[in-house]
Amino acid sequence: TLAFLEKEQAMDNYTIFAFFYELLFVNPAALIGMIMITALICVLKLSWSRKIAILIPSLLLFYYLAISLDAIFGIATIGEFRRLISLGEGLIHPQMEWLPLADGFSAGFIANIFVFIPIGFLIPFMSRNFEKMGKTVLLGSGLSLAIEISQIFTLYRATDINDLLTNTFGTLLGWCCFKIATKLFRRQKTNLPESQTRYLPIFVVVIAFLNVFFLF
Repeated sequence: TLAFLEKEQAMDNYTIFAFFYELLFVNPAALIGMIMITALICVLKLSWSRKIAILIPSLLLFYYLAISLDAIFGIATIGEFRRLISLGEGLIHPQMEWLPLADGFSAGFIANIFVFIPIGFLIPFMSRNFEKMGKTVLLGSGLSLAIEISQIFTLYRATDINDLLTNTFGTLLGWCCFKIATKLFRRQKTNLPESQTRYLPIFVVVIAFLNVFFLF
């Protein structure tokens, strides 16, 4: 009996280890995206202190998206398409919910807010052009919309208007956290936009999305 219990405990430990391994370690192909982002920022005509200040949140956002798009949001991937074909299933599975608050304020509803807070928080650090609330929230809602559209091509995911609303609100909360952080740490204010980083957050989001999409 003791040996059986020890074996069962070992299996539980392995399961927990495997879970955290899959959660924390992204696909090796993500290194390509990280190299692309780093190379792009390194060639910008900015001071090295500014480059580092941009690089850190850019890589953090990429890493977060590389994990969450696959493990949390479950967007459609090339591997998913191959699996559906092998099962004899079609590629389009439109399961849609258009009624706001259909399930009330469930745990999933709250979770969808929190998972987008890091996105709204990191984006403004990457580009001064995105320090404006509207631009950050628009990018967050655009990402959420892309996720919901991609889920039409998955078997067990549903395209839900509530996800779009909660993700957008989560982005807004993240931006508010950014504003609070800049005030607490007295970040130097400037009204000068950076034309070189104008599209950097969009670039990072797109690269992360494509990185997950091409997973096999």
